[in-house]
Amino acid sequence: GANILLSDSLKMYFYVNNADLEGEDYYAEIRRTFADGTADEVIKIPYSQWEVAGSSMHRFGYAGLAAKEMTDELYVTIYSTDGTAASQEWEDSIKAYAMRQLNSSDDARTKTLMVDLLNYGAAAQDYFDDYSINDLANADLTAEQKAYATQTVTPVDNREKGINYAGSTLSLKSSIVLTMYFQNLTSELMADPTVDDMYAIVTYTDHYGNKEELRVEGESFKANGNLHGVNVTGLAVADGKQLVTCVVYDADGNEVARAVDSVESYIARMTNDAEPVYEMIMKFITSAIAYFG
Repeated sequence: GANILLSDSLKMYFYVNNADLEGEDYYAEIRRTFADGTADEVIKIPYSQWEVAGSSMHRFGYAGLAAKEMTDELYVTIYSTDGTAASQEWEDSIKAYAMRQLNSSDDARTKTLMVDLLNYGAAAQDYFDDYSINDLANADLTAEQKAYATQTVTPVDNREKGINYAGSTLSLKSSIVLTMYFQNLTSELMADPTVDDMYAIVTYTDHYGNKEELRVEGESFKANGNLHGVNVTGLAVADGKQLVTCVVYDADGNEVARAVDSVESYIARMTNDAEPVYEMIMKFITSAIAYFG
């Protein structure tokens, strides 16, 4: 069977019953076909990298699926180390998984989460015009299933500008990344007017209530004119309303910049652009919070 992980990007897990395999002389092969026509990708995952899943199964995963890639197909086969097929081929995709959940579950929260997921995927396919819209992620939803979608969400801008904050951007292309930009980090009065020796400490509480902390070195700050951006990675979709605090320090540990922002706050500021992808990710965030909350 299969399952998906809703993190800053999408991951599919595939499960194998231990009783079906003897020993450890196996590997999994995953072939991915891209909906944009890109050449197939093939990866091999040796048994040593499989994870224990309960008392009777192992699992392995394929990570890094973007929202626009929900219709990409994954073909999975287990092989003995001598190259002999030890299983039939399993064909799957994020879209196929979501449709199975919609057709088998009686839980309204699950149905809403899956419909919002597929609507977000379709909006991303349309927004990032380098991808195929011939097979939209939500194309197979029935009228009854569409009715489970989150209807209305009004995002709130609850950021705190703090010191030297210039705003943020949001990337949804490959994964969810909030980039927080600061100005005036350097000065001609400084002995070394560069940011390479600076660093940022990013903190937030995730949707499970866990305290998260990320250190970002100055050499990886994104330069944009006189602005420098700190990439906040690892935000799960259900963390979209969580406030993120970013504090920038110079080489001596002195605080030079500070701000508090969130994915929701960014989307609230983008509502005038009327891009459906922002509305759909906000609805997906809302249903993810309700589901995992």
